[in-house]
Amino acid sequence: MKKLLTTTLTLALIIPVMPLWASDEKKDSQCPETAAACAEAMKEQFSKRGWVGINMDYDKETHATVISNVVAHSPAEKAGFEKGDILRGLNGVDYTEENEKLLKEQYASFSPGRTASFKVERAGKMLDLEVELESIPKSIMAQWIGQHVMLDLRGQVFSRLQRLDLAFFDRNPVGRLMTRVTSDVEVLNEMFTSGVVTIFGDIFTIGALVTAMLLLDWRLGL
Repeated sequence: MKKLLTTTLTLALIIPVMPLWASDEKKDSQCPETAAACAEAMKEQFSKRGWVGINMDYDKETHATVISNVVAHSPAEKAGFEKGDILRGLNGVDYTEENEKLLKEQYASFSPGRTASFKVERAGKMLDLEVELESIPKSIMAQWIGQHVMLDLRGQVFSRLQRLDLAFFDRNPVGRLMTRVTSDVEVLNEMFTSGVVTIFGDIFTIGALVTAMLLLDWRLGL
C-alpha cells in the first residue's frame, strides 16, 4: 500500500500517466488504436494536465513523502519548493494512506492555470505553498510519450519471444536476444525522445547558419 501510494503521488505530480498504451494489437493493450493514434491521443490528454515539477521518494523509516528533486524553472521552483521538503497536505487533504483516493481526485483535477495548495514540512516547520500549475513542457511531454511507446514495444517483443518455438532459441544465443530486447529498444527510446528534440535543434542551427552566410555574401553562400 505504501509503495502504491508513493507511486501514485509521483505519477500525478511529475508524470501524470494516462491508461493509454500505444499498440497495434487491440487485445494486448489498453489503447485500441494504432501506435500513432495512441501517441496523438496521449499528447492531447497530457496537454490538458497541470504540471508541478517535483520528484518524490517515500521514506520507509519516517513514513513520509520527501521531495527528491525540484525541476528547474518549474511551477514548484517558483512556488518555493526545496529538495528535502516533506509533503504533508494537498488542498486540505493530508498525505496519508487512508486519503489515497482523495489525493487521486485532487491530482485528477489538476489543469493549467489552476492553483494547488501544498503543506510541506521544512526543518521542523510547517509551510503553506501555493503553486500555479502550468502546461507540461513539450520536451518533457515528448519524452513521456516516447517512454510509453517504448514500454509497449518491449512488451510486444517479450510476448513475441514467448510464442517462439524452442528451435529458435537453439539457433540464437541468449546474449543476442537480450540485446535485442533491452539495448536495441533503448536506442529507439533515445531516438524518439531526446533524439527528436536534438534533430529539430540541429535543423534550426543549420538554418540559422545558412541565413547568416547569405546575409554576409549571398554569392559565396550559394
